[in-house]
Amino acid sequence: MIKTCGGVKALCNRRFDEFNACFTERMEMIEEALDTPGAVIELIIVYLGESIGQHSTNEAEQLVRENAGSLAWKACGFNDVHLWLIDEQTPATVNADFPLQNCARLDEPITAIYGGCNWQPASVWV
Repeated sequence: MIKTCGGVKALCNRRFDEFNACFTERMEMIEEALDTPGAVIELIIVYLGESIGQHSTNEAEQLVRENAGSLAWKACGFNDVHLWLIDEQTPATVNADFPLQNCARLDEPITAIYGGCNWQPASVWV
């Protein structure tokens, strides 16, 4: 956590020479974001246990105090990250009505309605 906070301090103070090549490749985008009025850096600490440790909380709070208004932080557990991943990967719901043609109903072994439909209206989605 101390190393992470040190990196965030370097970012806030624009000490870019302390970062690796992956960071410097995105330097233009990062500087543009830092120059955006009202921009806030959000530090997200992910933990796998029951809660985040007190020392980590203290480090993050100190960092926020030093960068008042331009930095925020929050702690996220495994469940939070899992929900983000599910949300990111879940496709958008598509609601559509297709009139069934030549349909019929079955009651055994389970109730089901089947039939054919014209898929031409769905071709606009592809």
